[in-house]
Amino acid sequence: MGQVPGQPTNTNPLSPTGFRFVISRLPNVVFFGQAANLPGFTFNHIEYKTPMSPTIPVPGDSVEFEDLIIKFMVNENITNWLEIYNWVKALSRIKELNLDTQNGQEARVSDATLFILTSSRNVNIKIFFRDLFPINLTSLDFDATVTDIDPLIADGTFKFCYYDIEVVGRDQMDLEISAFCATALALEITDASNYVAGEDLVVGETVEGQTSGVIGTVSVWTPAAVGSPGSLLTVTNASGAFSAGEIITGGGSGFSITEGGQVTLPS
Repeated sequence: MGQVPGQPTNTNPLSPTGFRFVISRLPNVVFFGQAANLPGFTFNHIEYKTPMSPTIPVPGDSVEFEDLIIKFMVNENITNWLEIYNWVKALSRIKELNLDTQNGQEARVSDATLFILTSSRNVNIKIFFRDLFPINLTSLDFDATVTDIDPLIADGTFKFCYYDIEVVGRDQMDLEISAFCATALALEITDASNYVAGEDLVVGETVEGQTSGVIGTVSVWTPAAVGSPGSLLTVTNASGAFSAGEIITGGGSGFSITEGGQVTLPS
């Protein structure tokens, strides 16, 4: 049966977890990123007055974008929080900090890319932000009375000139992400959980660390004996190192392992 004209070709809902955000100037913010938004906008209009009727709205000529907000987990030596702080410090000349320079010009702004992924974790849409710069960084609140210790989360707010949108071909695989991330790694990961027969990762699928957000491609999966730990997973094109003890889940199979140690393989 053919497709009904005018009907959508893809009826899958957009997942709020299906994204990656990349900005070369803030590598530690990206690595610990938790959330980002695609800002909305307002297009201005003009109320045209007529003598015989109420005002008539007509299109204007300018667009006002909402702010881009990035939420990230602050690491122990706050290098990611300091990346944004130092950027603002340079822009404002707090304590007369020397501005970063690039080819003799002040590097005041940066471009960034938001990748929106399909349900299969492949890149589907790219959002290119132009001339981005920070305008707000939330505080870090310390409290010695808390009993349940959660990681500190900070928000960075950014202004930008505009964004471009590129829709990727539906058959293009998720290859662009590692090209924008820091060094792509090949890792061998030991599974600390007990292997269950038939619950396997699939070679070629994308896996993701549920704590770190690191992604990579399954190259080799070697199960241990049924009911035993020690299965080995080899991941290529990893966007970083996985966190110790975190859950690593396959985007296609849905099967998960528990990180029980990892080594970096020669490239």
